[in-house]
Amino acid sequence: MPFYLIFAIVKLYLSAWSTAKYNANHNLPSLSARFRVRYPLFMSVWTIVFAAAYLVGFFVSLTWWTIRAVLTLMLAFVFIRGVQSSKRGDGLKGSMVEGA
Repeated sequence: MPFYLIFAIVKLYLSAWSTAKYNANHNLPSLSARFRVRYPLFMSVWTIVFAAAYLVGFFVSLTWWTIRAVLTLMLAFVFIRGVQSSKRGDGLKGSMVEGA
């Protein structure tokens, strides 16, 4: 996905450059050429917008997935330690058996 964004930025640069040259020199061969030069500019801008949005969405979902996985592991660790503590006879305030 980042390569898609990088290539869209390169296409934006090239299409903006060609559009600027034609606009500065006023030497477009025809009206249809103007549309054929400006259409890639339009498409590259929207490609950058949507590719960036998908990239941000991917990282946000990846972050939430990671947080959920870490919290699940922490909860499992606490549960296992609680079971081990219960089997040893430890309570909330320490050992329930004298001299242990």
